[in-house]
Amino acid sequence: MRSKIGLALGGGGARGFAHIGALKVLEEHRIPIDIIVGSSMGAIIGGAYSLRPDAKLLEKRVLTFSEKKTIKKLESLAAKDEQEERMLIFKRLATFVTDVYLWNLTAIKGCIIEAAQIEEIIRDLVDKKDFSQTKIRFASVATDVNTGKQAIFTEGNLCDAIYASSAIPGVFPPKQIKGQLLIDGGIVNLMPADCAKSLGAEIVIGIDVDMDIKPKHFKHGYDIIFRADDIRRHELNLLKMKNADIIISPEVKNLSWAHFSKAEEAIKKGEEATRLMMPLIKRKTKKINLISRFKSFFNNLSKRQGGQIWL
Repeated sequence: MRSKIGLALGGGGARGFAHIGALKVLEEHRIPIDIIVGSSMGAIIGGAYSLRPDAKLLEKRVLTFSEKKTIKKLESLAAKDEQEERMLIFKRLATFVTDVYLWNLTAIKGCIIEAAQIEEIIRDLVDKKDFSQTKIRFASVATDVNTGKQAIFTEGNLCDAIYASSAIPGVFPPKQIKGQLLIDGGIVNLMPADCAKSLGAEIVIGIDVDMDIKPKHFKHGYDIIFRADDIRRHELNLLKMKNADIIISPEVKNLSWAHFSKAEEAIKKGEEATRLMMPLIKRKTKKINLISRFKSFFNNLSKRQGGQIWL
């Protein structure tokens, strides 16, 4: 008898490859995983792993994607910081505009990567499988544009739900599922530890691949606007992280979300961070398992004694 262990895999684009390194080490130490919940890249890695729990195989498959044209196109958006990356996205979006107004309907519908291109990559990992076919219980988190709330998917087509979770605004078009217009889950829940708890996980291991807020020189007014959004996201993520029992933070914060060619580096960082945390993971899981056993023992004893425990 043991407690259910859940993984909360955070979003962060290419930084999310660190999840594979973490999974490799958890496998090596035979840490059983019962539930996986992911946002954005965490949903892509988590969904693929839940279908076939073999981290080394997943690593091999993912490393072949760097040569795909879609991935190279995404890599072209990488810059030294997120403000510059966003400006690159806006400049690309401007090419879709034919009117004099930048933010007309054409611009809103515009995107840098077509849905079919990223769906092809996701489908390579999860095929045409359904949530019911996963070997580990899996959920993905997306953001409902109309309500501003998170949408948690635990059933239906895996590819559709994972795409919705990773639909970065301006880069990929949103996804329509059952009347909901869905985008990147990281907007409302970058590391969904609370979702793992709600699905029954008693111990949640969260893997955080968010970027830090670092001092910088602000050249333009829009730099301040972008920084304000970064602060909001970072503070929200800190609040969400409190739902995790253990946090693994790979040293990938220097990587751009678009640095997909640096997948091997991110995977290695994920391994290193998880090895450092392994003593704590084993202590905490052992402690919580013992508590669960005591609770179960006394509950059973109470039932046999008619609701009373005689000491």
